[in-house]
Amino acid sequence: MLQEHITESYEVTEVLEFEDELDSQGQPIPHREVWLRRYEGRLSRLCQIAPDRTDIHRDHESIIRALQAISPTERLFHWAAQSSAREYHGMCSMRCVVSCLSHARNTASATQAEPGAPPNGGPASGLGNSDVDGGPPSVS
Repeated sequence: MLQEHITESYEVTEVLEFEDELDSQGQPIPHREVWLRRYEGRLSRLCQIAPDRTDIHRDHESIIRALQAISPTERLFHWAAQSSAREYHGMCSMRCVVSCLSHARNTASATQAEPGAPPNGGPASGLGNSDVDGGPPSVS
């Protein structure tokens, strides 16, 4: 799946399932619902505080659409990979990449991939980008 987003040789360094979050009765909340709520909330806040950043709005809308296309019971995973020049990480299910973020290995500046864009044109098959909160995701 990552070959649609990473065009150079790379090595997957980790794939970890996200931890379950529990509702008030102690029942697990499906990963899809947790992340849908998070990205919908982020998009709402971004529209208020950065209304002119439509590029970031589109990134979040793409992730929301990808999450909506996943079965409510499908598990989600954090993944990480690296090439000789870049490090990559994001969210995926067993069937698709939901988000992809990359940065140069020798700098701390992040570069976001265009969501849903295949590397050399053609139809999109996965979605890309962004974790505006920064920091590592909660994984088990």
